[in-house]
Amino acid sequence: MPGIVEVKGSKKQIALAEFSPLVVKLVADHQATNVLSKGILVGNGLCESRPNSRLGDAVFSRHVLDGAQSNSIALINPVELYWLCCTLLDGSVDTDAVRNAILTGNGYVDLKPFCGKSPFA
Repeated sequence: MPGIVEVKGSKKQIALAEFSPLVVKLVADHQATNVLSKGILVGNGLCESRPNSRLGDAVFSRHVLDGAQSNSIALINPVELYWLCCTLLDGSVDTDAVRNAILTGNGYVDLKPFCGKSPFA
């Protein structure tokens, strides 16, 4: 499945200003190629806070969570993505299940169930 990935960061929650350009890119890509690409936003919100306090969907504003749900965009928390990468290095992740969760997920995609022991002790 083709996709477009955006990576954004903010000292606050990821807001519509960081989210809406991805929607525009997805629409433009669809018009140019006649293919619906999956939108994936890796949003490093609240980036000045400690990693273990930034887990879950709290890094995204409510408007972004709702917009991603209605526009079929997967929202990825980069702290959870890092944790997943640490688990991948151990070789104990079902990569097909992770790929499926991201490609079929709309809104916040919880990666924690795929992760092993937290590196944020």
